[in-house]
Amino acid sequence: MTTLNSDPEITVTDDSNTASKKAPKVKYNYPFATKKQILAQLDSDPAFLFACFDYLQGCQEVPEQERAATIFSNKSGWMSSHAANAAKLAAKKAEGTLTSDDVEKIHSMVSRYTKQLAAKSRRDAIAANPELAVLAEIFSAN
Repeated sequence: MTTLNSDPEITVTDDSNTASKKAPKVKYNYPFATKKQILAQLDSDPAFLFACFDYLQGCQEVPEQERAATIFSNKSGWMSSHAANAAKLAAKKAEGTLTSDDVEKIHSMVSRYTKQLAAKSRRDAIAANPELAVLAEIFSAN
């Protein structure tokens, strides 16, 4: 107990010792690739970069690929601002004529889609090991 202004009627009590403590949280190791880990792998692994590019290109619906534009708002594949460039880069990749500038463009574009890539990685991990579905529920935002 602390007395203020030497007035015995005004006192402040220190309740910090009596405050309840939170129960310790159970710590789980997150078993899935995070957006940060995916970004680091995009930086260091060109094969992974191209696999991610191909995945995102494959997420575009057939009419979107034909028009080189995003038509459907399905939160999958390229944003409309990237769709046309991605189609051109995919054609160059298929021809084997990518330049180093093209690879930089691919990296710049794919790096913006780590949320989609992390979700795919999570789905793939659960498909490979169904026991991870239990841990997925722990970390689920739903």
